[in-house]
Amino acid sequence: MTKVEWEAVFVPGLLLKRSSRSVDEIHRCLRRFGRRMEEGYGLNSITEISSELIELYFTELAGLSASRIAAHATALRILCKMMGVPEMVPTNSQLGCTRMSQKLNASILTVADDDQKE
Repeated sequence: MTKVEWEAVFVPGLLLKRSSRSVDEIHRCLRRFGRRMEEGYGLNSITEISSELIELYFTELAGLSASRIAAHATALRILCKMMGVPEMVPTNSQLGCTRMSQKLNASILTVADDDQKE
């Protein structure tokens, strides 16, 4: 495990209170992110990440399914929130990976709005 990979996983891993399956998934995403930032972009510490690097990372993930991209976005949001910069990670809709439940809720709200207008 590289240094940045370890930094990306260690603190969020201590503080996560979710099912073990969710925590494992978040750890997988953060390990991949940390490894890529260190090996691909030469970061020496996770605190050196920037919104530009995060955008580049999501560009590299473009071939993955929407749910995988959303999982990576969730993991990075947790990391960035703990670093004090939660706005650094784009929203799922900005990434084009809105989850089905969000789409369903949006369509239900649209139908409810249409019913109120009548």
